[in-house]
Amino acid sequence: MDDWFEKYAEALEKRLDSSEASLHLPGHLKNPILTLARIVAHGTERKNTPLATYVAGRYVVARDAQGVDEATAVAEALRSPKPSPPPESLRHDVRRAARNGQTPEEQDPRPCPRRTRG
Repeated sequence: MDDWFEKYAEALEKRLDSSEASLHLPGHLKNPILTLARIVAHGTERKNTPLATYVAGRYVVARDAQGVDEATAVAEALRSPKPSPPPESLRHDVRRAARNGQTPEEQDPRPCPRRTRG
């Protein structure tokens, strides 16, 4: 992982004021977590990506408290229901917003009329 990420984790560790707390992300867990982020980003609205990785992290902590090792808990999170592709109407709205240089939230809420071939 890049230097920024390692420094970020170290800075948060220091704020915990506990020698037992470790936010270091072991190398063997980085790719599975990035895989989860990729699956969510490409299978749902992109805003779900940080939220899903946060929830997965909370899940790993909860499973650790139950005595399950991190690698197993991360694998369980990856096996959870996969997101289904967004509905066509949402994909259409996202494409329309991108053409207009907007985020989907900024665009006109009225539905875009479908073009008909004449």
